[in-house]
Amino acid sequence: MIALFRAGYRLAFDPNISQEYFVSLLFSAICSFLLQMIIMIPACLANEEAKHVAQILPDWIPKHESDLKLEFEKEFRQQKFLSSWNIYFFDRSLVITSIGTLLTYGILLGTVGK
Repeated sequence: MIALFRAGYRLAFDPNISQEYFVSLLFSAICSFLLQMIIMIPACLANEEAKHVAQILPDWIPKHESDLKLEFEKEFRQQKFLSSWNIYFFDRSLVITSIGTLLTYGILLGTVGK
């Protein structure tokens, strides 16, 4: 995210920029953005599917298998999801929030610098 922020900030607020440097910054920003999305989007989808399985799987167990159902419920009570250092769990709102945060801080630093 830092590389994406740096490239976007330079692209938006650096007046003395050559065409080659512009293209390299643009390429750097695109690569950083794609890398961020390649990591975040599959993590969000995996978390959504894990939640879905945790909700649906106990209903598929036959009624006479009560001990198996209790074992599944005990296992799924401990919610295990992909997270960023156990601070925030990946979900769709995190993807949108990360882009909005980069944009907001870029605008704030750009206006302070002028």
